[in-house]
Parts: sequence; structure tokens; C-alpha cells
Amino acid sequence: MNGAQAGEDLWSKIQSGKIKVKMNSDNTKIVGKIDIVAHSMGFAYSLGMVSYLRDKMEPDQNGHRFGRFYILAPENACSAPAFPVSDFEEIYQYGTVEYGQQNPHKAFENDGVAPQCTVTGLSALTQSNYARVRFPTNSKFLNFVDAHLVANYLWIFNIVVNTGKIKSRV
Repeated sequence: MNGAQAGEDLWSKIQSGKIKVKMNSDNTKIVGKIDIVAHSMGFAYSLGMVSYLRDKMEPDQNGHRFGRFYILAPENACSAPAFPVSDFEEIYQYGTVEYGQQNPHKAFENDGVAPQCTVTGLSALTQSNYARVRFPTNSKFLNFVDAHLVANYLWIFNIVVNTGKIKSRV
């Protein structure tokens, strides 16, 4: 609910001209892409914003309403309600291995603040623009607390392969 209220507030600021975005000819829909970055419980918050803004976004020729969705260490991601993943150009979930799938002798190498599970609806997708990207196995931050801290996610800017790579819109 708080995320939906934030989406409503953002829309109000866009409509008043406080925030400038490209609009369609009758000023009823946003044209272009909004990328979203969410961390931890911010994932739930962002889903509220997406839910509110969805109908205010003009879909592109592929039906995408939003740009990229970068999800870092989401809390309770698999218990969140499903959202229209096809509304996004790309979705990447970054974090440690799936909760319960780790080597029991290395459980300390997983996010202990928000044990990771796949975002609802993401695991069923097969397109290359939807993926889970796990912490590098050699990371010094791969531990119970540090694997959750957003400051320790700078590695996502150094991904070499295209899947999961942060891309500039400029």
C-alpha cells in the first residue's frame, strides 16, 4: 500500500510538472522507459509503485511498459504477489543462492538478513532478458550479513556477460 501511495505521489508530481518525463500527446501516459532498482523490502514497495503506474505507462511495440527492473537481495520475494513480468524489458534478481539449496557446510555464505528465493513468476521465464544473477563465488562479502548490504553490490556493474549487466540508457 505504501508503494502504491508513492506511485500516486510520483504521478501527481509528473502531472503538476514538478518531475519532467516524456508524455503522449494528450498528457495521459508516460512515453519511454522507467527503470527500477529495488533492494530488500524496497522490492515490495516497488511492486506497489509498479501496480499504480502500470496503466499510466504507454506500452512499446513489444508490450513493455517499463524498462529494466534490477532487484537486489529482495526480502520474501517468493511470497510476493505475482506481477506482470512481461511489462518489463528486462528483470534481474541479484543475490545469494536459493534458500535451502546451499551447501549446508557453507550456509554462512548466504544472505542471512533476507534468505533468497526467486521472485514470483521469474523462475518460469526462459527469455534471456529475465535472470537470477548470483554473488560471485570469490566475493569477500559472501557471508551472512554482508551479502545483504546494498553497498556490497558494486559487483553488478562489472558483469562481463550481457545477462544481468547494468546498461546505461544514455
